[in-house]
Amino acid sequence: EVFFSVSTPLLWNSIPVTMLAMSLTLAEGLAVSFLGSALWTRGKPWSKVIPIMAVVMGVLVLGGWIRFDLLIIGYSFQLNHSIFLASAGIIVIPFIAWLGAVSVSDDFEQHISERKELFAPVYARLGFLGKGTMRLLVAKEFVDLIRSGTIKKMIVSYAVPLMVLLALAWLVDFTDSPIPVNLLTYAPFLGFFGFNFYSWLTGIDSPEHMNTLPASVPELIRAKVVTYFLTTTWISVIFLLLMAWKLEAWSMLPVALIIMVA
Repeated sequence: EVFFSVSTPLLWNSIPVTMLAMSLTLAEGLAVSFLGSALWTRGKPWSKVIPIMAVVMGVLVLGGWIRFDLLIIGYSFQLNHSIFLASAGIIVIPFIAWLGAVSVSDDFEQHISERKELFAPVYARLGFLGKGTMRLLVAKEFVDLIRSGTIKKMIVSYAVPLMVLLALAWLVDFTDSPIPVNLLTYAPFLGFFGFNFYSWLTGIDSPEHMNTLPASVPELIRAKVVTYFLTTTWISVIFLLLMAWKLEAWSMLPVALIIMVA
């Protein structure tokens, strides 16, 4: 079809349908992953129920017992062009996200447990940070995260949405001649999820007890940022490598890595 001297093998009126289907699918993936992460962070029994449900649903879909299009509203809308499905998705998806929001625990679990010495081993592994205040502060951050058990919840909450995006890119095919999705499209999501991770990291405990430490506010902020990068960068790199492999976009990987860091 030719429109304003622009030739394309696609029909122009198919673009809004495809964009709406992609938006619904992405929104549903984010909402469901957010709900799953929120329930998982509440501890037992959800910490066991959510992984089991994910595995069972994956087996049922891959085994052909449940049709994949019945689970993905955007995909089903792309196949049927049903206004009812689109309207239902616009209502149901925000409701799922709202359930995730109200499922977030108001506080962190309080455990009384005994652990072996952690500071010295963690401090020894951070030799690349030198021997200054930064190394001490980052080691303290990791020790607090490990002792509280929060680091496991934070890593899972960061990784699950990325796994959902990877699964959608792997499974969903919107058209017979799919519109290519650039690898750079996914890189900004790392910043979005990373912002939530960093916000969680800074809100774990009150910084008032640090008033007595010989450290300035900029040093404390830099320590939080370094802790964030050390905790999440390896997950982000693995995600981009898998996406580059799936999309066959190795040439764009260096730029995507730069966008991820930025």
